[in-house]
Amino acid sequence: MSKFNVQELLPKEGEVFISNKYVQSTSDKWLPVINPATEEQIYKIPICNDSDVKMAVESARSAQSVWERIHPRERGKYLYKIAELILKHKNELALLETMNVGKPISVMLNREIPRTAELITYYAGWCDKITGSTNIISTNTTLFVTEEPVGVAAGIVPWNFPLIIAFYKIAPAIVCGNSIILKPSEHSPLTALYMGKIFQEAGLPEGVVNIVTGDGTTGELLVKSPINKIAFTGSIETGKKILRSCSNDLKRVHLELGGKSPHVIFEDAPIDASIESAVNGIFYNSGQVCIAGSRLFVHKSIHDQYLEKLKRKVDSIVTGDPLSETTTMGPICNKMQFEKITRYMSTAIQENAVTITGGSRLDQKGYFVKPTIFDRVNQGSTIAKEEIFGPVLSCIEFDTMENLVSMTNSTIYGLAAGCWTKDINKAMYFAKTVKAGIVWINSFYCMDPVSPFGGFKQSGFGRDLGKESLNNYLESKSIIIMH
Repeated sequence: MSKFNVQELLPKEGEVFISNKYVQSTSDKWLPVINPATEEQIYKIPICNDSDVKMAVESARSAQSVWERIHPRERGKYLYKIAELILKHKNELALLETMNVGKPISVMLNREIPRTAELITYYAGWCDKITGSTNIISTNTTLFVTEEPVGVAAGIVPWNFPLIIAFYKIAPAIVCGNSIILKPSEHSPLTALYMGKIFQEAGLPEGVVNIVTGDGTTGELLVKSPINKIAFTGSIETGKKILRSCSNDLKRVHLELGGKSPHVIFEDAPIDASIESAVNGIFYNSGQVCIAGSRLFVHKSIHDQYLEKLKRKVDSIVTGDPLSETTTMGPICNKMQFEKITRYMSTAIQENAVTITGGSRLDQKGYFVKPTIFDRVNQGSTIAKEEIFGPVLSCIEFDTMENLVSMTNSTIYGLAAGCWTKDINKAMYFAKTVKAGIVWINSFYCMDPVSPFGGFKQSGFGRDLGKESLNNYLESKSIIIMH
């Protein structure tokens, strides 16, 4: 699609979404938006300044005091309408995210947009089910516990899943009676900006959701602004900066950060099903997934057979134009990440990992990397410890359960893990001993809005999704009555 048509779907360049309308940013600084498949600029966004952020905060603050008094069931109706409109406009959203992030168009249409609508619908059902409690403290004393909205929240979201992760923050926040300011990544702002049209069409009251664009400087302005809550998904380094900044005024924070997830193939695993899962677990979204099964632990008794079949499956991946319906893996989202991944691949070779397949970029225009498997990866090597965030699989052999558990828990991360076995006792032992917020048994990437999402250790704290996410956006108040 041409630059003209992309711009036709979006607001005028320089506009952001505040008080339910598109308004011109006062900033004179801009960032290009690049199509990673062509390396061409398709749009540009303003780096929102202090004036823009202040306007968004004031809008959200004014809206929140009204929004929290709307009957919860009415709030639910808005969410149901937004979910309906996302499906109605799925072609536009899919096209924008494909051209902005590089996801295959078929994945957007058949998986991510339907799941986004499902997520919003799930939270819509919670609107009139958030209740407090009553306790009799003594014969003449009664305790009421009420749940009240935090106030104004900010959602700072990453570039790998810009549409659905935006609603990890927006949906539970507004369900609970909060307003929210969304800041998408500077690398992938297009679906967020388009969502303003959907909020308008849904009739969402002004100021309940506001959208500002920019880089880390805009994010820092938002974090330091007089709001009540920060919900962030991204890197450990940025998460730590946010936490330090929020300590100054004790804003509430929840962080979903990086991962280096182990995916374990025990000796009795069903080979074909687990290979399908292992491939999806690392090459989905070109490996740009925080929960990606980037460390594949294969029992030594089946290692050679398994790697042979795994290579054949990986070599069948079709990498190319994400607008083609036959493509199964698109480009890396941005140049910075593309260069980071290629550096990691060079490091792996220098550290004596064995290249089974891939190991380099594709020789064509665009940020394309070959789907890559490294075998005989040393547990202490760089690619075994650090998050690559790309289509690079590190294979590690293991023999005993004790050895396995020690290796899987050896990183600073604790986001997700998976294992394949017919032995439920073995599976449950692994699930209980691995340090991870999500553990899959005989699957990987099995996600549902009802399941809380988040990690242990430096993978963050707090949870997205599930009823647990609502706790991020509520304050408990005790009311004690003597009678």
